[in-house]
Amino acid sequence: MSIRVKGIEKVVKGLERLTTRYKKGSKRGAIRAGLLVLGDAQAIVPVDEGNLKASGFVSWGPTTKVPRPEFKGDTSTVWKHRRDFNKATDEAARNSPKWGALVSFAARYAIYVHENVAARHKAGKVAKFLEKSFNFNRKKILSIVAEEARRS
Repeated sequence: MSIRVKGIEKVVKGLERLTTRYKKGSKRGAIRAGLLVLGDAQAIVPVDEGNLKASGFVSWGPTTKVPRPEFKGDTSTVWKHRRDFNKATDEAARNSPKWGALVSFAARYAIYVHENVAARHKAGKVAKFLEKSFNFNRKKILSIVAEEARRS
């Protein structure tokens, strides 16, 4: 006994189109969610001159064009921050997941400030700023990605 199915190619092409649309929507959602996480992290990042806060960025692949922020300090400090920022954003663009977004801080000392839970900071500014922002927004992240996937 055999069954003959007509139009299977049409069905497969339709599914491929849907998959592509959902991937694009999911990626848009990941970028939106990444910007949310970045914004909240920048609100609680410890600030001295503001260079760490300014070095935050979201990358979503090789086509990412991250605007370079204005760094503060003397000329050599500004150039050092610009160089670190360019290097970090280039590396992030190469290593970003194909479907998602990467949120990071480019300042060379970002990891030390992030991980030093013993440091004392001004009120409202904390270590683990990126991790806390991600955990706080976990449900929003999922709903944003789902919303964009449905919208596509």
